Amino acid sequence: MSLDVNEVLTTAEVAQQYQVSERTVERWVERGLAAQKATEEQLLQLLREKRLKGLPPRGVWLIERSGLSDLASIRKPVGYPKGKARSKHV
Repeated sequence: MSLDVNEVLTTAEVAQQYQVSERTVERWVERGLAAQKATEEQLLQLLREKRLKGLPPRGVWLIERSGLSDLASIRKPVGYPKGKARSKHV
């Protein structure tokens, strides 16, 4: 199945949108975020549209815009642990 590059985002674009690193987005993909590796044709089109600055050594993941709604269940919560009471310092 080939995706149209206008309907997808690169890991860099998702990272910028959510203000996280590209490696964090790659971890989301590993945890189940719907994505697929870009084909050579898609890479060339992304380069022509200047959506890529170069070819990364590990390839490019393309993430469907509709798949971003799954992020709430994929992202790990950050903050104080659930079920633990905060100590009150006076």
